Amino acid sequence: MITLNTKEKILDLHFNENMSQRDIAKELQVSRNTIRKYIRQYIDISNEIKVTEDKVKKNILKDRLNDEPRYDVSSRSPSKLTSDIASLIDSMLEENKKKSSSLRHKNIMKKVDIFENLIEKGYDIGYTTVCNYIREKHEVKEAYIRQEYNKGSSVEFDWGDINLIIAGRHCEVSMGLFATCYGNYYSGKLYRNKKMENFLDVHNHAVIDMGGVHQEIIYDNLKTAVAKFTVNPNTKEATKDLSKISMYYGFRYRFCNARRGNEKGKVERGVEFVRRKIFSKKDAFESMEEAQSYFQSELAVLNERTCAGKDVSRVQSLNEEKPYLIPFTEPYDISSVEMLRVDKYSTVVYQTNRYSVPDYLVGKILKVRVLPEEIRIYNKDIEVAGHNRLYGSHEWKMDIMHYLRTIKKKPGALNASAAFHQVSAKLQQLYQLYYTGKNKEFIELLEIIGEKGCEEVMSLIDTLALKNKNLVTTSNIKNLMFRKKEDDVTENKVINEIEKASVSLVNDITRLFNLNA
Repeated sequence: MITLNTKEKILDLHFNENMSQRDIAKELQVSRNTIRKYIRQYIDISNEIKVTEDKVKKNILKDRLNDEPRYDVSSRSPSKLTSDIASLIDSMLEENKKKSSSLRHKNIMKKVDIFENLIEKGYDIGYTTVCNYIREKHEVKEAYIRQEYNKGSSVEFDWGDINLIIAGRHCEVSMGLFATCYGNYYSGKLYRNKKMENFLDVHNHAVIDMGGVHQEIIYDNLKTAVAKFTVNPNTKEATKDLSKISMYYGFRYRFCNARRGNEKGKVERGVEFVRRKIFSKKDAFESMEEAQSYFQSELAVLNERTCAGKDVSRVQSLNEEKPYLIPFTEPYDISSVEMLRVDKYSTVVYQTNRYSVPDYLVGKILKVRVLPEEIRIYNKDIEVAGHNRLYGSHEWKMDIMHYLRTIKKKPGALNASAAFHQVSAKLQQLYQLYYTGKNKEFIELLEIIGEKGCEEVMSLIDTLALKNKNLVTTSNIKNLMFRKKEDDVTENKVINEIEKASVSLVNDITRLFNLNA
């Protein structure tokens, strides 16, 4: 194929130098048929320009005079794409449609699968030919509609998964993230899972963080948001919890179409952006609390930046929105309540994990209030136990103070008990140093700690240990506490006597000088 420069030389030599087509062919080493084609094309277009009066058409013809030479491949047909192959591709794509409509969309064949299937059947065809056929005959490119949002109108929500190292162990953490549509402000929080209490808690966090509620929240097809599809996949019924929190805060909710992440593109891109910007620098933490603190501080830094198409930062955009947000008074109560029976181990079981309660409650049914980070347990509206949430499977959370009544009856069971293995390292060290083989005394000490507090008891133990290690006994600790109490009483008596004497002296001076009291 000749270049645009060669085409220009052909026309110049013929029309300006009056050279024949034969001479031009010799000089440029180009076929006379090619030279004839471009000369005739130039003459025909020039004549048409002179004749036509339509300005638009005249401009188009002028552009055609300067077109770069190219082969006309519009009439070509693939040499290896036979009608049999085309019908096979059509049938496989038709099967894909049936799978998509019957909730088997994850089993559909991709282009590479169709190509490999054809090769297995013995057909000689290229992968590019298969892709081009599918693109031309079956794919319809989707047009996107640019959105312009008003202040306070909409915010998008999505979950993202992050792999972190917490206390030396690999953990998959869930990041709940909101992205405002007007200013692309990010608000989010880390959780151990994506269960309903965390879904509701991240809404509370966002409302408090942003200082109000947007008119509309956009979701994809989350299990915690969509209860079921009604008539077709584009018609959904919200979960009861989403309906309740939307009525409480006064926002509307809208769901994206299935597999259309672009319909909430801000948060869809935001999840990837936030995860990469924050956790590519650091992804190992001593605890979940440290990871949460790091995430919030780094998210605040991201919100200080400007986003594309804006001259102000994300925080400044949010401040512009605040007058248009729905106000709120109190955060939504996200806790759920369960009625659970206390088993023979004096524990209640929630989601396969066990939490201890005082041992006198064995066999009773207690009210358990579940929060994202803790569990509170009540007996007749009186709180009897509280624990941090467990997120593993078949784990135990035990407080040895809940078992003192039973252990006093069975002191030999103390060392091997699961509750003893979960006491603080300080108490375990105390047992090893001073109470080995003295289980009854140690149980009495635990009762004192439960009544007076660990710090006060440990300070008395340190006082005794400085004098002599053998003096650290429960009876000596009791004596010290009793003496301390007596000293406090004596000191109070002395102080009261001094106060009385001072008042009496002032009264005498007042009377002496005839002054008013």
